[in-house]
Amino acid sequence: MITQYRTINPRGDIPEIEGNEITYLGNSMYPSLIEGDRLILSLNAPVKTGDIIVFPSQERFSYIIHRVICIKNDDIKTAGDNNKEPDHDLIHTSDVIGKVIAKKCFGRIYRIRGRIYGKVYHSYISSVHRSIRRTLPIIKPAYYFIARKAVIGRIFFRFIRLDPIVYVKDGNAVVRLFLNDRYIGQCRGGGKPWVIRAPFLLLVDPDQLPRYETVVQDAMKARQDNKN
Repeated sequence: MITQYRTINPRGDIPEIEGNEITYLGNSMYPSLIEGDRLILSLNAPVKTGDIIVFPSQERFSYIIHRVICIKNDDIKTAGDNNKEPDHDLIHTSDVIGKVIAKKCFGRIYRIRGRIYGKVYHSYISSVHRSIRRTLPIIKPAYYFIARKAVIGRIFFRFIRLDPIVYVKDGNAVVRLFLNDRYIGQCRGGGKPWVIRAPFLLLVDPDQLPRYETVVQDAMKARQDNKN
């Protein structure tokens, strides 16, 4: 396992746009964006339906990073990929600060595609969320029954690569677990167990995952060694 240490918003203030980059906070754009992703912006590119954009909130003291789902004249309607409903307020084209074109994750840069791909992806992920909400009450008992047996997890656990990454936000450390570059679960410490997102509990046996304290200590030691 590779342990990394990332600091998110350490002072608890609003993330600043530094040059053409900004740190993403929240979960409204999951799985397209994960909290802590460092986003690369195009500040002058034309915006089309399907693009992910950065714009100020109505209160003007924070930024919102959502996808464009409709443009009419100079009004833009936006939505988070992980939200049930579109944003209530429209924004003006002049409010757009920049378009997200890539993100940095695991030392690599991943292209963020918008336009037609973004439109199709948003429609797809929205339909998936609706399907999950409808079927979850039916399949949940069977899912947890199979997961508790941990048969699949014990077989495949040794063959998959898991990366625990320590995120520090507002002074609190959270260990998040990634399968390749996909966020699949987390542990907040304090004796709390690992929480694994569905359906990955079928592949991951929480009892075989490292302890929260061990991951945090290893990450802080690696961080200190890199500084020296």
